[in-house]
Amino acid sequence: MDRTLLTAFAILAVALSMTFASDTEAENSNSPVGGARESVVWAWGSNYDGELGSFGEFHTPTQVQNLSGITAIAAGAGDSLALKNDGTVWAWGVNNLGQLGRGTDGPGTGGPIPRQVLNLSGVTAIAAGLSHSLAVGPPPTQLTVNKILVHPDHHHLRLFNLQVDGVTVRVNINSGSSGPLTMSPGNHTVGEIGGSGTLLGAFTIVIGGDCAANGAVNLAPGDHKICTITNYDTLGDCPSGQHCCGPGEGQQECQRCISDVQECQ
Repeated sequence: MDRTLLTAFAILAVALSMTFASDTEAENSNSPVGGARESVVWAWGSNYDGELGSFGEFHTPTQVQNLSGITAIAAGAGDSLALKNDGTVWAWGVNNLGQLGRGTDGPGTGGPIPRQVLNLSGVTAIAAGLSHSLAVGPPPTQLTVNKILVHPDHHHLRLFNLQVDGVTVRVNINSGSSGPLTMSPGNHTVGEIGGSGTLLGAFTIVIGGDCAANGAVNLAPGDHKICTITNYDTLGDCPSGQHCCGPGEGQQECQRCISDVQECQ
């Protein structure tokens, strides 16, 4: 790219950054802009892509609507960012390359109305480039669910649907893993239901790892916990002449039937 054009872009980015001020910043300077003492954002100047947070151009500072509790701001080449005191990030303006973080890009996906950036929380700092945005925050909160099947009885269908908080996250598996899944901090529950043609009652279920026996798990911000669901075939009484491998003959928790009891060892 031509060096003159690069310089022009740099000047544009700096100029855009200088057109924003929170009311707290304004009160601590000699600016004539007053504030409502609630950290709102004021903007003025060019508004080609809605980067001022409203329609039309403004030659005097105008408050960006629907924003309060702002602790930091950043401006790109046609888009704007604001960091709220709850750690969320809000963006508006041009979105031709997805810089607003809305999960899409292109014409009609941007606009002057501030919207929360998806999948971000606990952010402490933000920055905006020519066509990209950056945020500093904690690592994602994640949960992985591993699936193990022990001593499978080939007379049973063995397909399972893994669930987190009652929502299926992996369909029709007999072993493997689901995750890591990005989760919100707090309490969650891991479990499973029978998959296609599988009767869950034909299997003993043991949940462990970072999960309690009932599937409960608590995730603190930035945690990555791993839970394991293990299934054992429940064969019931063994046919005549065969022995049941633990916990005992005739019990529904019987894991497998064999001809020689010594093979249970």
